[in-house]
Amino acid sequence: MGKSEQDDALAHATEALDLSGMNNHAYPYGTDAIAEIRLAAPADYPVIIHMGETADMGTLSGFEDTLVATDANGAIVAFCRLRIYEGIAHVNPIVVDESLRGHGVGAALMGAARERYGELRFVARGSAVGFYKFIGCTPVPWEEIAPEVAHDCDDCDEYETCHPLPMKFPSAG
Repeated sequence: MGKSEQDDALAHATEALDLSGMNNHAYPYGTDAIAEIRLAAPADYPVIIHMGETADMGTLSGFEDTLVATDANGAIVAFCRLRIYEGIAHVNPIVVDESLRGHGVGAALMGAARERYGELRFVARGSAVGFYKFIGCTPVPWEEIAPEVAHDCDDCDEYETCHPLPMKFPSAG
């Protein structure tokens, strides 16, 4: 695919995404909204659990492969929990504090996760698909998502209104 074809494909993939609320930062977005992205420590787990519950993700556990983004004061403002199945990292879930959504913190976390773990797979909520396409993620068949992750959608009461889409964030390079 040539450069202009790639540009056309990107424009088409993001046409449903309203970027008017996104600040004009250089990619990767969010580098001025966060001070650090690091692996979560046990002391971070209560904050991660609370953020997950606040975002309607239920009570999460298992944070061995979780990245957190912190602000200049050291407060956790976002996290990306990764689950490794058959050697492939699955984002399950990523949560960004509401006050920083649209500032690229999620894009920075996804970039850091991809740099550390390679290709990422996940199930996007329908409302977030435009964002994921914007940063370079592509849809995949449900069979490419680990059953342990896909099962979350099977049991979700919001499945019909959520319109989940299995996706991947290919390895850089």
